[in-house]
Amino acid sequence: MMMVFAPAVIITIIFARLFIHNWLGPGFEESILPAQCLIAFWLFNGTLQIGSGLATAKGYVKVFFKITLLNALFNVGLSLLLVKPLGILGVVLGTTIPMILVDFPLSLYQILKIVKVSFKDFFNLAIKKNLWLYLFTVMLSVLALQVFKPTNVFLTIAQMGVVYGLVMAAGFFIFLSSKERKEIMFMIKF
Repeated sequence: MMMVFAPAVIITIIFARLFIHNWLGPGFEESILPAQCLIAFWLFNGTLQIGSGLATAKGYVKVFFKITLLNALFNVGLSLLLVKPLGILGVVLGTTIPMILVDFPLSLYQILKIVKVSFKDFFNLAIKKNLWLYLFTVMLSVLALQVFKPTNVFLTIAQMGVVYGLVMAAGFFIFLSSKERKEIMFMIKF
């Protein structure tokens, strides 16, 4: 799941400047960094999606409600604290920081405990295994922006799609084992 999800997030972060410029035009440069900060949270949240679904299906709702409530309290407090000195970036950081430093670690801890998976196993399978693919995603995105700078939002989206397609092809053929490739092909065929 992380092999599929994280590259899309990385590509979106790298292309954010061009995407916002081509979509909204000049004058929206101040929205680029806040957008990148908000999008970066999905690098963390993407790792939780399957696990939180499993935990919820097993009936573990109360603990995640408490984590969400704690996250919301930090979110509102930090946003109120940072909005005056930093403006919209303060609100974005007030939202993103608790998600990364409160929600993510507490939820991950609970998920790993519920599904009885060690952090080491989780890290090796979900993160470490994909690090080379993430680096390839960054390099290919930067290279694509050096080679061709689209002048409208549709070409920007197309270029992001091409980069993502190449990353997924590399991920499938280079970074997955033959067993993992067979499993994916089985899922695609229904």
